[in-house]
Amino acid sequence: MFFPLVAAPAPAPPVVTIGFHDFSFDAPATLPAGAVTFKGVNLGKNPHHGILIKLGAGKSANDLVAALAKPGPPPTADITASMSDYTWSFSKPLTTGRHVVKFTTAPGQPHELVIWKLAPGKTVKDLAAWAEKPAGPPPAQVVGGVSPAQAGIDNYATLNLTPGNYALVCFLPDAKDGKEHFKHGMVQELTLK
Repeated sequence: MFFPLVAAPAPAPPVVTIGFHDFSFDAPATLPAGAVTFKGVNLGKNPHHGILIKLGAGKSANDLVAALAKPGPPPTADITASMSDYTWSFSKPLTTGRHVVKFTTAPGQPHELVIWKLAPGKTVKDLAAWAEKPAGPPPAQVVGGVSPAQAGIDNYATLNLTPGNYALVCFLPDAKDGKEHFKHGMVQELTLK
C-alpha cells in the first residue's frame, strides 16, 4: 500500500508585540531571526506606527541618533515629488533603474509613501484587501518609500526599480475622519517595463 507524503504546514511566525505610547514605546531588545509578525498596540492618545531599521554591522541605536543629529548634505535628486492631500506629483515619470527622489510635503496633512512591488497577477485591490485583513503572505513586497513628513521637511529615497507592477500607498490616518489616506484615493498603480 502506498501513502503519499504530505508536507506539514509551516509553523506560524512568532508574534512580537510593540506598545506605542505618546513619545515612547515598549519593545523587546532582540527579535528572533526569520519571519516575524508584529502587533502594534496603541497605548497613547495619538495615532502611532513603527518603522524597523536594520543597523549596519557594529552600529548601535546611539550611532543612529548621533547620525540623525548631524546629517550630511542631502543627496542629488534626479526626480522630485510633492506629497499633498491624497496624491503624489512627480517631476518626471518613475522608470526602471536607480533613482534618487526628493520628496516634499505640501501644506496640509503629513504624508508618507510606501512603494510595493506587486506579485505577478496581483493588483492594488488585492493589496488593499490584504491591508484591511492581513491573512497569509502579502500580495506584494515593500521596495522603498519615505517615512511620514509634514510640510517643510524634505525626505529622500534611493530607489532601484525593476520591471513589474507597483503600488504607491499612503497608510497615514486622515486628520478629519481617521481613515487611512489610501481609502481617500492616495494609492496609485504603476507599471514599469
